Amino acid sequence: MAQKKYLPIKIVEKRKGTDDSLTEAGGGGDIPAWMLNVPLEERVEMLTATFDKVDEELERRIKKDNYIPAAIELKLDSRTLSKTHRSVIRKMFDVNNKNNLIGYFNSSSLLVKIENTDDLKRIKKNIEDYKKNIRGLSSIVETNLFHPNINVENNDFLKVKLIDFQEYELNKTVHRAFQRKCEELNLEIESTYYSSDVIVYKISYSEESMPVLQSFEGLSSIVDMPTYSVSLDSEVEVGTEFTELKSPEKDKIYPTVGVLDSGITANKSLAPWVLTDKHTNYIDEDIDTAHGTAVASVILYGDTMEGKKHTDSGGCYLFDATIVPKRGILSRVTEYDLIENIKDAISNNPEIKIWNLCVGWSAEANSHSISDFGVALDYLQDELNIVICTSVGNCGNFKINKPKGKIQKSADSVRSLAVGSIAHIKNINDIVEENEPSPFSRTGSGPFNLVKPELTHYGGNAGVDKYGTVTYSGVNTLNKDNKISAKSGTSFSTPRITSILAGLENELAEEFDPLLLKALIIHSAKYPNVALNNEERLKQMGFGVPTGINEILYNSENEITLVIRDTLEKGNFIEILDFPFPDDMVEENFYYGEVTATLISSPDLAATQGEEYCQSNIDLFFGTYNEKIDREGRTIRNPIGKDSGAKNLLNPSVYSKTEIKKNSGFSGERILKNFHQKFQPVKKWAINLDDLSETNKLRYTEYPKRWFLKIEGLYRDHLEKVQENLSTDFCLIITIRDNKNNTKVYDNISAELQANNFIQNNIKIKTDIQLKN
Repeated sequence: MAQKKYLPIKIVEKRKGTDDSLTEAGGGGDIPAWMLNVPLEERVEMLTATFDKVDEELERRIKKDNYIPAAIELKLDSRTLSKTHRSVIRKMFDVNNKNNLIGYFNSSSLLVKIENTDDLKRIKKNIEDYKKNIRGLSSIVETNLFHPNINVENNDFLKVKLIDFQEYELNKTVHRAFQRKCEELNLEIESTYYSSDVIVYKISYSEESMPVLQSFEGLSSIVDMPTYSVSLDSEVEVGTEFTELKSPEKDKIYPTVGVLDSGITANKSLAPWVLTDKHTNYIDEDIDTAHGTAVASVILYGDTMEGKKHTDSGGCYLFDATIVPKRGILSRVTEYDLIENIKDAISNNPEIKIWNLCVGWSAEANSHSISDFGVALDYLQDELNIVICTSVGNCGNFKINKPKGKIQKSADSVRSLAVGSIAHIKNINDIVEENEPSPFSRTGSGPFNLVKPELTHYGGNAGVDKYGTVTYSGVNTLNKDNKISAKSGTSFSTPRITSILAGLENELAEEFDPLLLKALIIHSAKYPNVALNNEERLKQMGFGVPTGINEILYNSENEITLVIRDTLEKGNFIEILDFPFPDDMVEENFYYGEVTATLISSPDLAATQGEEYCQSNIDLFFGTYNEKIDREGRTIRNPIGKDSGAKNLLNPSVYSKTEIKKNSGFSGERILKNFHQKFQPVKKWAINLDDLSETNKLRYTEYPKRWFLKIEGLYRDHLEKVQENLSTDFCLIITIRDNKNNTKVYDNISAELQANNFIQNNIKIKTDIQLKN
């Protein structure tokens, strides 16, 4: 029987001085053996041939008073994609105190700018000294003048982007030149900032103007402007009038959720909660509120309509942000329009911190780069300190027995919580079992293997009957007439996550903190009983289904949850060498127990850097060692450290497949994944010490081992070049649980924290949700 949760989770601060450590220099390492066999003279000749073309191009531009830099593409050897090799390439091309490595794309290519002939001469001189540049020259396998991406088929609206030369005044010059060119061509243009460094132009297609636009020297790409498309969202049946109405209680504070959708009809059930103020980009005749009303009803009445406590949400006000029109004119809504609509709605209502976005796109996210839509959502969340919950999108491939498609663009946003769908029921024609990923729910992972979706919830089931007719088993929603309407889609799983997030925001008496909220909800998530391997489960369901609000904020006596919310500066790391672990959680002289750790960071983002969009990384190490030791040496900056017997117990390699199979009771929580030096802003581990191999159990968990926790950061070469005083915000949540219910973990660790002079406080909650009987 589960123990009652009534003890609030704790905020713990690192001890200044004691737990702060300085990063120590590592060795440069020898040149890899394969580089010694690279014909460097040929590489120099290849680069020189490209430089000759650059020289001609620069001379041509100067004659026309055109001072837009030339750009070249460097294709890299697949063995040299790391930061170490990037820095040696930079040394060859960064001349005259300029940052000339301006972009990273196609997973293995660098974009380099060359502003003038003087810069070119200096770069040539560096290259010719090939014995000094073995690493750099060996890394480059192909060079070409840069050619923009031109992909136009629809002859409607164009989406145009210019090269970001990573220099403010130069970029202004290039954009002015482009705007003048468009004026000369009599083109009507619109432009907007998707982010601080991504400007997008929307231009009507003109066959006569295309050759001129394509020849503009600062051009990065011209493609068809994406348009909104309707994805699967099926109404199964309409039932009876919904009568379980609720209204806001007098003098009670409720959160507000912004619903970015097709509009909300304030029917009898929703009317007390829908705010009078609203945002809309369309006239009433162009609006159909069916979808938005259904989404809003799940946010507010999801638990009631399903007869289950999925969220524990006590209600919230709803802000209607109508950003898409009715289906008949949806095809005319472009990505540009939609992003502008979203920006208008959110920026004009900065007091609303939680937003729900369930729009469907047919376009899948790219494995190697973040979408412009994702970039725009990230920028909004950073600028306005908000969280957007967005659906991964629906896929109809199940209708023809085809594998699912990947998550849609917009779900690849790094700052957003992307949500998938699982089945709440299985009826006769449905494809999947209850609790399995819905047949229509798009699958991860996201760009550069980001965990997307992060979370999942109940959104319906689907199948095909013996006559080939598509059938749906929907979750309950409300229609415009206040009647129960069963619908299937990720649009109806996402609002459940939004509801939990809004409830958490409202319960916490803390300043609004997106990192803390996201960490709390992800930390609580568990997997239902499904027959998927670990990797597939992560791709389809993220970290699982979150628990209700009460369970997130409170502990039982046999566990404790500690929150460390801090900022890690470059050149420093955090190492707690006396991390508390219960001395009495020992059986047959070995430590036992379950440990769940969730690490959410807020890396700097750079849209021009391709797969290196996330510019910083934070790693977590948690484990045991024998004793503290004194450290000495020329590069030593931390005089006290761990002995050589230290082991990170979050490393999947120390666990036994045999023991894991025996311990099936932990399968809904277990997450064993190697996130080390992976630039992932969301990381989670869930381990059970009983799963250790017998050898590793003897080596690393014999009493009285000491316990440590270490947090360290890593930064990309580009960020180190363009920014000083680097730091990354993070939120770490760690839960230690006695799965055998033998000890009072909460009391024991609280006492140990106090004895070791940690500052610890109960998380600030507005009301006591539960009290011990």
